[in-house]
Amino acid sequence: MRLQALKIAGWLLLVYIILTTGTLMLQQKLIFRPEKLNAAYSFSFEQPFKELNFKRDDGALLNALYFTVPDPKGVILYFHGNQGV
Repeated sequence: MRLQALKIAGWLLLVYIILTTGTLMLQQKLIFRPEKLNAAYSFSFEQPFKELNFKRDDGALLNALYFTVPDPKGVILYFHGNQGV
């Protein structure tokens, strides 16, 4: 009976290790699921905004949306994450 309990505990530990390792290795693909947009894509929102593009030294193009409001109380900078850059 005790040997069987140890066997079960060993298998459960092995399954836990496999699941944890797999999750760790795949976390980028599980968390960040980017969607490539057509170069001619046009954003549409009810709030006023400006679309900004920044070119990095390595040639990468960073796209940003700047939402404006009258009498702002602060700024929120949000990084959505990326994949495969």
